Amino acid sequence: MMRGAVESQSGNSARALENLSAAITVFRELGDTRHEMICLGNMGMVHHRFGRLEKAVEHYERGIANVALPQSSRDIFVGNLALANQELGRW
Repeated sequence: MMRGAVESQSGNSARALENLSAAITVFRELGDTRHEMICLGNMGMVHHRFGRLEKAVEHYERGIANVALPQSSRDIFVGNLALANQELGRW
C-alpha cells in the first residue's frame, strides 16, 4: 500500500496502480475488506491526480459503497468523489 503512495508521489501512476492492485489482492485473500477499500480509494486518488477522472469516480464509488470503512475514510472518499464530479462538470 505504501509503495503505491510513494510511486504516485514520484509521478509514476502505472507503478502506483500496479502496487495498489497487488495490495488489494493480498488484502482480499486475508479477508481485510477495510484495507482493500482504502487501496481502492488510493487508486481513485492516483487516477484523479493524473487526470483520469472517470476511473477516479469509479474507484471512489466502490470505496464509498463498502460498509467496512470507518466514517472518516468514507468522508474522504465522498469529498474526492465530489471534486472529481465537479471537474467533470457534473455539479
